[in-house]
Amino acid sequence: MSYIDVEEGRALYAEVTVEQPVIIVEGVEEPQPPLRMGGTFMIHDGDIRLSLVRFDEFFHVAKETHLMARTEKNWTASLYDLVPGGSGQRGHTDLTTYHQTMLVNTALIGWKPWLPEYRTRRTVFRVPGADYVMRHYPTFDGMANKKFGDKKEHVAVDATVKGGRVRIYYNASGSMDSDYAKEVWPVVELEFDDLQPLEEMRRRVITFLRFLSSLSSNAFKASEQIVSRLSHEEWIKEVHEHNNPPDFSIYYYEGRKRAPITDARIYGSYALLHDDDERKAFVNCLVEWFARDDKWEGAASAMMDAFSLDDVMSPTRLLNATKWIESTPGTAAKQAMEEGHVVALSSLLSRHAVRLGYEKLLGRLKNSLRRIAEEQNADRFVRLVAELKATFGDKVVGDDLAAWVAEAFTLRGKAAHRPIIRQTDEEYELFSKAVHAAECFAYLMLIRELPMCEAGRKRAASSPMVEYYRVEMKGIWPKDVKAKGRSKDKA
Repeated sequence: MSYIDVEEGRALYAEVTVEQPVIIVEGVEEPQPPLRMGGTFMIHDGDIRLSLVRFDEFFHVAKETHLMARTEKNWTASLYDLVPGGSGQRGHTDLTTYHQTMLVNTALIGWKPWLPEYRTRRTVFRVPGADYVMRHYPTFDGMANKKFGDKKEHVAVDATVKGGRVRIYYNASGSMDSDYAKEVWPVVELEFDDLQPLEEMRRRVITFLRFLSSLSSNAFKASEQIVSRLSHEEWIKEVHEHNNPPDFSIYYYEGRKRAPITDARIYGSYALLHDDDERKAFVNCLVEWFARDDKWEGAASAMMDAFSLDDVMSPTRLLNATKWIESTPGTAAKQAMEEGHVVALSSLLSRHAVRLGYEKLLGRLKNSLRRIAEEQNADRFVRLVAELKATFGDKVVGDDLAAWVAEAFTLRGKAAHRPIIRQTDEEYELFSKAVHAAECFAYLMLIRELPMCEAGRKRAASSPMVEYYRVEMKGIWPKDVKAKGRSKDKA
């Protein structure tokens, strides 16, 4: 990795080139020379912005424009997905300074510009806090315990996934006073079968991060990320020929920054890299995660939102938990009535509705019949919980889980009408337990078909998404909490 680290919070002077649209003069297209102006480029607290300044001549940068800013460090910031910010002018004499602020969603930092037609073949990054999740001890120990210069394996994972390859390998650093590494850390490399635009590259990085996050119930992010137009083999060839591979560091607008993750827990991980047997299951799960991403993207996204909401208890968290369930393939309600019977009843209902003068309500009546023909939430979740019990066992999943998940959907309907967690202690307890149960159910449904090993299946019971239900709730039913509240009211 040749990563360019942009100093946090420092405004760097930049010379900016702004391409101008072609104008038509008397029916002839005339290209306009690019505008050159000064400004400052800064990344601070998840925010990326470029402040532009031009003296005496008005300018305006449109939303769709991409900008190239050469900074005082002599590297170029190629800026995409721009949002125009505030603009105006200053002048106390006959001199005027025009200014505009551009908010940036994607910034590529390199010794040359990243042009709009460029595509990505490979990206490399670190994942802060996930070192132990990605630690294959035989490879890691070989890196840590052998001298620099000794031949040693540094690749822990090299897997073919849908659309490309995923590699996890280790880098090491040392000092002049020792022949051994002082620090060894994992690096992730995604290589694509075909050149990809930045948006698709980022989507696949997110797919990998979601897989890694599902192992430890943390919302991981990439850091120190570079993108390259070269494949892994092409990049190695450039290095061996003593060329400087044209890598680009990439930064994204992050919004509100969360506290960094340090040493994420692993004892609830359904897949690990620790030894060769575990590594095989880890790779199998990773390959399956990529293979099913198109169908499961909504569920995986809701999972990440749940991890980000783990420090709050609110209607937002309840809504996300139920959305997670609804976006999970295989959780939809089944038909409780045969299709032929539904058609016959619909036809009968339509004839009587017309006879009674309710033609305008025919659509609503038919939709209501369709909903009635579906199994109710209580029956649906009993069926699905039985499937989870078959996968994870009675010690992890109890019959009461179905009742709690059904309660979560009932509470979701009430959440729009009143503050359902601000009434009594019993109502808050009912609400929080329903949220935890819904998240537990959604998480187990998310991972249950992944090809984890038996040890990983057992560890999954200690995942934060499952542990609270298994330890604190199992054996308690919603009716028990409601009865406790009613008894207090009578007292």
